[in-house]
Amino acid sequence: MFRSFARPISGWTGRLAMGALTVAGLMFVWSARAEDEKPAKKGASAAAEKEEDPFALPKDASPAQLLRFIKKMQKYPAQSSGELEKMLAAIDQAADLVLKMKETDADDAETAARYKFMVYRTQVEHLEDKSALKRAEAFAKSLEADKRIPKQLAQEQMLTVRVSMMPQLKPDARKALIDEVFAYLEKQGADKSTAGMAIEFCDVVEQLTDAKQAAEVYSRLMKFLATSKDKDIAALSKKYEGVARRLNLPGNPLEVVGVTADGKPFDWKAYRGKVVLVDFWATWCGPCIKELPNVLANYKKYHSKGFEVVGISLDEDEDQLKEFLKERSIPWTTLFGKDEATRGWEHPMAVKYGIMGIPTVILVGKDGKVVNLEARGEKLGELLEQLLGDDK
Repeated sequence: MFRSFARPISGWTGRLAMGALTVAGLMFVWSARAEDEKPAKKGASAAAEKEEDPFALPKDASPAQLLRFIKKMQKYPAQSSGELEKMLAAIDQAADLVLKMKETDADDAETAARYKFMVYRTQVEHLEDKSALKRAEAFAKSLEADKRIPKQLAQEQMLTVRVSMMPQLKPDARKALIDEVFAYLEKQGADKSTAGMAIEFCDVVEQLTDAKQAAEVYSRLMKFLATSKDKDIAALSKKYEGVARRLNLPGNPLEVVGVTADGKPFDWKAYRGKVVLVDFWATWCGPCIKELPNVLANYKKYHSKGFEVVGISLDEDEDQLKEFLKERSIPWTTLFGKDEATRGWEHPMAVKYGIMGIPTVILVGKDGKVVNLEARGEKLGELLEQLLGDDK
């Protein structure tokens, strides 16, 4: 249910300072248990382990112990909506206890409050629990009397909860909410805290709305970041200018330039009249490698009908890339940075199109115009069948 991708790790792409408390930070554990999970112990110890309630709160725990329990809960591999509900309830109860304790200091109180808002966001977005919004509003109201909590935290977090409901809103209501968020950000000014919130907000909008609206939001983000007195924050505006450019690509031409992994100039004009999948990837990217068999299968099926692939590697190790391409017998052209300054996330094409996570794919039609920005998995085959016909 969630797009799997890799991101560059930095203070900004990590989003909020409390990034571990975001919905995405919690939800990655809602999946099947790992294949290498340790087998259950035999005998009485296994039975006792089975009977133990993983969602039970520790008794007579201190604020620090309860917060450690919450972090443990975040890593619990919930395999159903029922388990997710129990996990969220446990986090919510533990956070409540932390807030009620007299010995809880300001830092722990703020952390507990953020955890509660995280629970409400997850309930709204992934469990479609509309009543969670009312609970969030009541909780935000209760924080007004808590001197340990920064005054702006409740307003900020309520905005994130409401953003989680964006798919359920009508177009006018969506626009009004987006305007409200940016009004709040502009009032606060572009500092480290608000920049993180703005980036997180735009990432959520990109996942929950259409590409056109997301592109407009990223354009506003770019302008907001550019107003910062912090040079590092202001510099980020260029990065997000690329994101807006990418999201505006559907229906418009795509231009690809660079050099191949063999050091030869790349000729984009040679692909005219072809359906082309431009794939931003790297050898160290797990989701990229997982998607590779699907791309290879479609390449084999549709290549004779005019399907091509152009890989743009965000690797930094040239030898590692060449060895991988040789071992896997990759049949298509792969672009690679010609020097250290243009490799990895700084590849000119990655910068131009604001590549913030990989794999990122762009499907181009025969006319050279972008058809789709999410042609992965089954969707790639479906689109190729529409564009090139079936294999009969």
